[in-house]
Amino acid sequence: MAIIGYVYGPQGFRRPVTDDDALWAGRMLLGESGANAWVTNEGYAVLWTMLNRWVQTAVAGTLPKMTFGEFLQRYSKAINPAFLHGGSRDVTPEETEQERRRAVRRTLSWRQMPSELRKIVYNVLAGRVPSGPYTGLVHFGMPGVDIPGPNYIGPVRLPGVPTDSNEFYRLPQTVRWTESTVTVRSAATSSGVMFAGVGLAIGAVLVGAFMGLARVGSWGYR
Repeated sequence: MAIIGYVYGPQGFRRPVTDDDALWAGRMLLGESGANAWVTNEGYAVLWTMLNRWVQTAVAGTLPKMTFGEFLQRYSKAINPAFLHGGSRDVTPEETEQERRRAVRRTLSWRQMPSELRKIVYNVLAGRVPSGPYTGLVHFGMPGVDIPGPNYIGPVRLPGVPTDSNEFYRLPQTVRWTESTVTVRSAATSSGVMFAGVGLAIGAVLVGAFMGLARVGSWGYR
């Protein structure tokens, strides 16, 4: 797996995000937002919400340590394979169709996703788009359906995100976050932190090779 960037957060949080994480992020966005991900700003809002939630739960110790891709599969109904398997109740035809689409979504390759969506994922996970208005967001859901607990603050109105689309929320502890609380830096700019001595030179070559592949379109983020 190739490292795209590093996510930094409170209490010394620092974890890599890889091309595998990006693949799951694309699958998640396709299921959670569909075309709204790139037609509006919803894709950036959803992805930053997921990043913030990953950091917040890790810092709070409420979930075991996991990669960003693993976290997305656990948190997002759109790609969670166990979402409808927890009970003995009968499954409705609508839920059966949702499960079929979820199974298909989980097998999508990077190239099978719309280029506009891939660009959103790459821009965020390579540190090109800061959190901005999405700072501190840790929950989203459809209005009247995915209603969070009483501790959540919102819904938050976001620029470019339709009011009839997903709603977004913060927690009291994340309301105080600033744009610098959770940040993403590209692997190219973080290589000096990651490698030392001879390892620094090797790291620079590897990162440079990966970034070169991305530029010529192997990732197709353009």
